[in-house]
Amino acid sequence: MIRFSYAPAFAATIMFTMTIFISVSITGSAHAKSTSKQMSFPKDRQADILSMKKMTRRRLQLVPQHSERRVDCAAIIDGDVVETLQAVRLSSNLRNQEPGMLPKEYIQRTRNCSKFLSSRGYIISTLSQEEADFPIAFSILVHTDIEMAERMLRAIYRPENYYCIHVDEKSTEIYKAVRQIADCFSNVVLATKRVQVKWASFSALEADLICMQTLWRFRKWKYLINLTGQEFPLKTNADLVRILRSLNGSNDVHSTLHETYAEQRRFGNNSLPSWFRPIKGSVHVTLSRAFVDFLLHDQKAVSILNWAKSTESFHDEIFFSTLNHNPQLQAPGSYRGEHALLVLDRVRLLCLAMHHQENGLFAAG
Repeated sequence: MIRFSYAPAFAATIMFTMTIFISVSITGSAHAKSTSKQMSFPKDRQADILSMKKMTRRRLQLVPQHSERRVDCAAIIDGDVVETLQAVRLSSNLRNQEPGMLPKEYIQRTRNCSKFLSSRGYIISTLSQEEADFPIAFSILVHTDIEMAERMLRAIYRPENYYCIHVDEKSTEIYKAVRQIADCFSNVVLATKRVQVKWASFSALEADLICMQTLWRFRKWKYLINLTGQEFPLKTNADLVRILRSLNGSNDVHSTLHETYAEQRRFGNNSLPSWFRPIKGSVHVTLSRAFVDFLLHDQKAVSILNWAKSTESFHDEIFFSTLNHNPQLQAPGSYRGEHALLVLDRVRLLCLAMHHQENGLFAAG
């Protein structure tokens, strides 16, 4: 599953990851230069390499550099608990010493959009034709920590993509700041409607659906990824494009066997519909455009959504997985094989029959 790292309090870790990426780029450029006598490139390729070098230097100037020698990164990667706790304490201390930007600061800085985009290091030009030909849509739910949300937007922003941001109705000041930020872009929009999002309630799913409906009017994007404001990418946009292309129209939607059975016990046999099987999964999904069309406009999907509203909780963890893992619904890009639940049911029935036969409860036919 394509996922983003959940790391609201680990700015140092994030910067470490970014530094690795930038360092690899610089090393690669230096290596190309040192071996230029043995290697020859076409003129257009030489121009690309020169352009990449210039862009790398420019990004180095934009990204604040921070060298931290009080933790052992190798030990953290190896799982050293003591060193990890030290890094957590240090990260917390750094945040206390250097408080993040407040909504009012974003409102002030975005009065000059050009200066804001430049100072924050946004990528405002398409980096490759491959990415230009494969726009991605992002649905982002925000309710707290404006700086983390803006940092994530900056990391995933590309001019060819589309972004919808839903700000919790309770977060008034953050909404004002996000509105100002969105006004600096032609491809970043606010959700057409705001709701008060409550964990494990229908409002969590509703906010995502509102953003999907908002993004639907942009006709060029190929896939949609839903995020929260506290995530951070572990892949570049080019990586995502290649991964999504390889899906070839299929969706990336999680389902779990154990939790599905637990949910079905909670629903009770009397409330279960007969024409589809509720499946439990994750709220985080990667959906093809055709699947988003299906879940927004197909009557079967609307009926399942109405049923999901009647359940007590975790609607967002049921709706997408149910649509994707019921082959009879014929949802575009969905899983068309037999679900493991059905296989497990038959295994259980077979075991029960064998038990009954061994105990003489019925004769073998």
